[in-house]
Amino acid sequence: MIKWISAATVAAVVSTVLPAVAGPNLGMKLACKHYGDAWNSGSRGALYGQISGDFAHVFQRMPDHMFNAMPRGGSGQVLSSSKGGGSGQVTVSTSQGVMTFILAGGGFNWTVVDIYKAGDDGRTVSLKSYLDASIVSYEFIRDFGGRRDNTFLTSTSSQFRKACNELTTEELSIVRDLIPEVGQAGKPYIAMNGSRATMSVNLPHQRSARFQLIHEGSWKVDDYSIESPSMSIASFRNSLSSLVAVQRFRKFMSEPSSSDPRKFTAEGQLRDSLVRIHEIGFLPMHQKPSPMRHCAIDAKGEKVVIDLTDRHVRIALDKSAKGAMVSKVDITMGKSQWADLAHLIALNERIRKSMSLVGIANPAIPATAAVAKEVASTVKNANDSVLTNASAVEIEKPAPVVKKDENVKPVVAQTVSTAPAQTVIQSAGYSSQQPTYRVYKSRRFHRHRGW
Repeated sequence: MIKWISAATVAAVVSTVLPAVAGPNLGMKLACKHYGDAWNSGSRGALYGQISGDFAHVFQRMPDHMFNAMPRGGSGQVLSSSKGGGSGQVTVSTSQGVMTFILAGGGFNWTVVDIYKAGDDGRTVSLKSYLDASIVSYEFIRDFGGRRDNTFLTSTSSQFRKACNELTTEELSIVRDLIPEVGQAGKPYIAMNGSRATMSVNLPHQRSARFQLIHEGSWKVDDYSIESPSMSIASFRNSLSSLVAVQRFRKFMSEPSSSDPRKFTAEGQLRDSLVRIHEIGFLPMHQKPSPMRHCAIDAKGEKVVIDLTDRHVRIALDKSAKGAMVSKVDITMGKSQWADLAHLIALNERIRKSMSLVGIANPAIPATAAVAKEVASTVKNANDSVLTNASAVEIEKPAPVVKKDENVKPVVAQTVSTAPAQTVIQSAGYSSQQPTYRVYKSRRFHRHRGW
């Protein structure tokens, strides 16, 4: 459960006990003293009796464990007071700084409407507004992650609400499952500037959350970002549809027959490659599961970088149409160059088919590692270590048109060079003018945590 409000208001909620109530404006000073007494008592009922209805509503939204954990005690000294037209103010010096009580009423019947003090950034802020901004951020996180209805929408701005409503129930559920729980929180830092506010919260285990808020009658969450050792999302609002597309892509790479890639990919070479994979029901590349270490999404939700334990995945998304579509995927390993996934899939498929032409492997074998074993059992002195440890080959330049050489018999060479893809194709009776290839190790999205 998030507990940042209690920490946030250590210096915000004034528990003032005035040592000497006398002089002009006695009724207002007594009202401030009664507020302090009610606050120190820890009784919600007593507090609500000393403050206005809208001020009380803010406290009513605060969970009991937060309200009870807020600090009590303290004293203050009246610096000045003034009134007029049914409203007044009393400025008090306290150990927490100078506070100004805003009151409404008359005679000896005054209620505290708000309290002003120096905010986290040094600017004077309204306690009522400060608490509202902090509580609405808490409500958003609580309802978004902990409930499966749309209650969280009441905490969002009109623009944020519009972005959420564009997702289906299924898509929204995907996003909710991906976002890590905030959990225990520390003291927030809130900076207010007119109708805009930013709240940053440092969390345990090197995590942090940042809320962008806008005042639309009351404070509403306009955007949300998180930073942690495992995930970085610069703009949650801009990344909603991107998260859905990326998660569907990851699932597809683990189970190609489970979904139609046309639902999450943009038109182009990548979609064509994945559609072929979907039709055959497997990925024609050896894949080794690798846990995800970190996932980062940029502020526009158009670029995603996933760091796995042994490789990196770079995903580009097209957001020109409704929602986001995966348009390009590059993968690399260590300091290797980035390789286009669509090219890798196409080339691996060609290698698999070429091998099947000479009976090296069964075309239905989905893993290059299995094909390499077949080659090793067929070819003497074969240098198949590259094939065994590799599964993806990047085309360095466009492949020329390969013509059948009628004078070359489809026999398997007795030795295999360090360019296995070229040798295998040659053994199938094709001309030797082949493009240059670079071999990469296997790549795969882990079913749950990575690729």
